[in-house]
Amino acid sequence: MNFLIPGFTDILDIIIVSVIVYSIIQLFKKNNGYYIIVSLSLLVIFYFVVSYFHLEMMFGILKGIQDYWILGLLVIFAPEIRRAMTQTLQRRNLLNFFFRTDKKSNYEAIIDATSELAMRRMGALIVFEKNQALDDYVFTSGEIIDSNISTRLLVSCFWPNSPLHDGALVIRKNRIYAAKVVLPLSKNIDYIDKLGTRHLAAIGITEASDAYCIVASEQTGRISFTVKGEIKRGVSPEELRQLLIDEERV
Repeated sequence: MNFLIPGFTDILDIIIVSVIVYSIIQLFKKNNGYYIIVSLSLLVIFYFVVSYFHLEMMFGILKGIQDYWILGLLVIFAPEIRRAMTQTLQRRNLLNFFFRTDKKSNYEAIIDATSELAMRRMGALIVFEKNQALDDYVFTSGEIIDSNISTRLLVSCFWPNSPLHDGALVIRKNRIYAAKVVLPLSKNIDYIDKLGTRHLAAIGITEASDAYCIVASEQTGRISFTVKGEIKRGVSPEELRQLLIDEERV
């Protein structure tokens, strides 16, 4: 009866298959693809039924196309697979392990860019993603950049007439992840009549997530900082540096 006792390789095989099946189900779930899972399941059942009853003609047809099933799935779901792999790498910090960035230098680049934008009276909204991903907003309205942080790039994104200057810029894992992202506006009556759209968006996203934001006002040339639904206005570069460091430690 020893053949009934699973060995190490059997257990490993079961675990790997279970993880793959679970990941596929989650991928389909996020992309509303349950109907495709049902269709594929019916196709597999149909295959075994044809094989069991020895329906030679139908079995020959299915046998002829089975080699192309995997290729077809890869082609159909290439965008979803690429997105899932990208998100998994970013969540696990695998990319950051190989490509480490200097947070202090990034802070200086962000502070320099924000100061220049404020001085030139050019509006800007920079969002720092923390534990809660902002994919719902990024994939709905944003443009993926996924670039290293630099003062020149930050300023150019918000330069007037730039195709990316409207909306917010999202920082993820010390990289400029996306631009032109539309964010939810705060409905707090204490702010609605006093602040513009850019500031309301900065407050709104910090109410809806654990992100924090920097805002440069084109009307006043002042820098603001928002976190947890609250805004601090008239922030100096030195104060901004400390606020960024404090939030990074939380």
